[in-house]
Amino acid sequence: MLMMSSQAFAGVSRHVEVSEIPDAYAWYQEKAQQGNVDAQFNVGLMRETGWSVPEDAKIAIRWYREAARQGHVNAQIRLGMMYYLGVGARQSKIKGRKWIREAAKQKHVLAVNLYEKILGDDVPHGLNTHSAIQKIRKVYLEGENANSAVSELTRLITSAREQDSREEKKREDSTMRERRAQRLNEGPARSRFEGVNEQERVKSVSPGFLGDASSRESHSLARKSITAIRSQAKNGMANAQYNLGRMYELGIQVSVDKQQARSWYKKAADQSYAQAEYRFGIALLYGDGIDKDKVQGKRWLIKAAEHKHPVAKNMIEGLRSTVGGTDMSMAANWYLEDAVEGDADAAFHLGKLYEHGWGVQIDYPMAIKWYQRASKLGRKDAKTLALALRDHSRIASAMKPENNAVERFVQEQGLPKWLAHPALFIALIVLLLWVIFFRGGNRKKKIEGMND
Repeated sequence: MLMMSSQAFAGVSRHVEVSEIPDAYAWYQEKAQQGNVDAQFNVGLMRETGWSVPEDAKIAIRWYREAARQGHVNAQIRLGMMYYLGVGARQSKIKGRKWIREAAKQKHVLAVNLYEKILGDDVPHGLNTHSAIQKIRKVYLEGENANSAVSELTRLITSAREQDSREEKKREDSTMRERRAQRLNEGPARSRFEGVNEQERVKSVSPGFLGDASSRESHSLARKSITAIRSQAKNGMANAQYNLGRMYELGIQVSVDKQQARSWYKKAADQSYAQAEYRFGIALLYGDGIDKDKVQGKRWLIKAAEHKHPVAKNMIEGLRSTVGGTDMSMAANWYLEDAVEGDADAAFHLGKLYEHGWGVQIDYPMAIKWYQRASKLGRKDAKTLALALRDHSRIASAMKPENNAVERFVQEQGLPKWLAHPALFIALIVLLLWVIFFRGGNRKKKIEGMND
């Protein structure tokens, strides 16, 4: 009787006449019943594909399962895909994932790619997992070649990511238009707000600054297991604590609870997790879901900046006088976050704020910086404004009078600048003349008295 290993059988062409292997199935079935793992796999393969015997997915599932339990890697990957798709058995994604994972542990190239790229967390939104595995299984069955199946998987993922990018761009454009309309309706930002007006102002803009998430982040969080994230967070994993905080803030898989969000941000921030330091600092700075504390808010933002958080690094300069009394406006902060992410219009408007002092102190170098960034990002009119503002700054600098002798003396001695103010200097001269006149008058009276 001809004996064929699993590898040899797997390489047999579908065009081989049934008469050439008349007794193969009976022989493999006998050996399979005796516990031979290769025979079990071959019986399953013949039943799955219909080679020399009628196709029967239920029988294939049975023998693949026997071989898979003994560690047969090819049986594990085939069994996993059949369970996941519900072919030959009731559909079970849990069992499907399990057997694909077991095959991946043995470094089966298709199993590794399936488990990491389709069954993991970072799956393209535009990819239908069931449909993808169905197509990959078809390619795998036709060619008996894992590399061909992996190529098909790569093609599907690439196509899905391109679709995601197009959809993301559409959503971002729509969101940006809505934000621009809101900002135009609000008018120029002011540097100070009082009482209820400030609370309403912060409330109106904080959702765009504190709570919003990109569709990529929302999609990623929605795919994560809340049970696993919660368990990891309780065990002290900083990234899990931050993710749990974001879930509570955004209402993803849980109800919105800003206090819970701030609590988890604080736990992650205490472990020097930059994103959590930034979010917790912002919450403290504007009293969003927590008691307002500008000093502590600025402290956490400085920590986030030290740990290379891009938005925090750029905010620190703008917040240089927050504790002293002048706030950087919420509008400027809002523009800043978008500008750092590469939005040309946000960078342009941030330059406008710094140029005209809307909500921030006038700062021409900062205005020029953001105009230049907007120009690099594609905003054509920004370059003209940057050049004009640079020329204006040079002219103003050239026209500025040089320090007089008093001013130079005050500066050299490290004394307060107000001591060099012209009005103060005149007042001192008048006081000195008055003292001289007063003392001269008294001396004259004394002399006249002595003469008398």
